[in-house]
Amino acid sequence: MKAYTGLTVFTNDPRYPLIEDAYILVDDGQIIEVEKKEGIVFPEDVAIEDLDGCVAFPLLSNSYIDLSVPLKVWLSESFRGDAILENYKSAVLNGREYWLNEIERLNEVIENTIERLLSLGMGNATFALPFTIDDPSEVLSRFESYPIKVIAGPVITTEEVEEDILKSFSENDCPLFIVLDETFYEKHRLLSHYEATGTFYYIIPDFSRLEEVFIKTEGRRVIEIFRESNIFTGNSVIVHGWGLTDIELDVLAVRNVLVIKTPRFELLVHGGTLSLSEYIGRGMNVHLGTGPFSPNIFKEIESTLLFYRHTLRSTAPLKILQELIIKLVFSEGLVPKKETNISKRLMKGFEASFAVATPAKKIKNLEELVLFLMEDFREETLRLTINEGEEIWKNPFGHS
Repeated sequence: MKAYTGLTVFTNDPRYPLIEDAYILVDDGQIIEVEKKEGIVFPEDVAIEDLDGCVAFPLLSNSYIDLSVPLKVWLSESFRGDAILENYKSAVLNGREYWLNEIERLNEVIENTIERLLSLGMGNATFALPFTIDDPSEVLSRFESYPIKVIAGPVITTEEVEEDILKSFSENDCPLFIVLDETFYEKHRLLSHYEATGTFYYIIPDFSRLEEVFIKTEGRRVIEIFRESNIFTGNSVIVHGWGLTDIELDVLAVRNVLVIKTPRFELLVHGGTLSLSEYIGRGMNVHLGTGPFSPNIFKEIESTLLFYRHTLRSTAPLKILQELIIKLVFSEGLVPKKETNISKRLMKGFEASFAVATPAKKIKNLEELVLFLMEDFREETLRLTINEGEEIWKNPFGHS
């Protein structure tokens, strides 16, 4: 067993959304416990690793130690919920200057993080890094040898955006993390020109500030720019959606823009007029950290299983599985490892689906599952799936 300590941990429990100075106890790639560190005495056989200053999303993401958000982590500052634009920009610039003189240590942090992800069975990582923006090929070359998929790029403010930078990063297929500040209204046409060939991760720490600037300078709201310009297309990503309203989210969903959000954003949306599942139903892909996320996934699946168990004989099999699959496709929850005759697992990425093994046929993807349901469905097979599903998908952390 291993204990990671000193973390700021986000949970999916609205009563305790944030635990500071927490520890995560891990055994064979599975999280056993997430609690506040205060007063804990670990058994002698537990290896302890201190990760002071890191932020973890163990219950919400497929990345246990996620260095992509927020950037204040690079300055070893504890992350609080509210981001002020000036503070965020300061963290970017100061972080870049600080790590410029600590490049060996930065490389060590990245290597250790990737090793940790590998040991926990994670298949990808996303890093927003305090690199200089002089040479995109240098950024890419740092990650060529790693055995997992790594998306990495430097962070810049909109104020720093120039055409030669966008052109260079687009041509080298290197992503840019761009903090949208007050100068965004001057640069959005330039950004839209390179969106077709570049990959831009837009960080919006203070949406209301952008609104104020647009109304003052152009007399229009940002939402109108969303609709009219080529910015925020299917090739761009919103990293923080803080302050976005239902209307803005609707526009982004229609544009098929990926939103990488934080738990604070999740609580904001969940308290609004539309739930996150409704946005997903409209076609929006929603990630948290480096993994897809659906709120209250364990509770939703468990409730669906229990509901359909009693109506199984009168409900079409395809309808039963369809609701489960919709939830599973947009989640990447933590499923305990267990060998069973009928295996079900959440596959990484958006190909997540059931993998159902039967004596006659092994079903590997969603299309094969649908064909199986239409051509070769047996009610007793679904019963086994449901009975086992209650056990496998029970939330192991006591959070809903």
